[in-house]
Amino acid sequence: MQGGRFPEFDWIFLGIGEDGHTASLFPGSDLLKVSDKICGVARHPSSGQFRISLTLPVLNHAGRVTFLVSGQSKSKMVSRIFNQDPASENLPAAHVQPRRGILEWLLDKPASVLLR
Repeated sequence: MQGGRFPEFDWIFLGIGEDGHTASLFPGSDLLKVSDKICGVARHPSSGQFRISLTLPVLNHAGRVTFLVSGQSKSKMVSRIFNQDPASENLPAAHVQPRRGILEWLLDKPASVLLR
């Protein structure tokens, strides 16, 4: 971070996990609270595997963020986010909201089956 600014990626592609995680940002992770770093180390809650992830501030400084989502196993999380279910507050993917950029979701039919 040069001069206290985050890098501004032109376009970031993300997916979403069945637990609502994205970019190795898992629900309940301390990395979700990081606001002054570009990246950090996350730990997968089930496997214990360590992963490196960009932080939410970096994701939210992008010019464009596209979620590519396929499969019915993701439909519950997609529905919670799109329908602004209060429980989606705990889903990292729901916190990806570019400040000045574009947010788009590309869903296959099975992933969108629960949308109104």
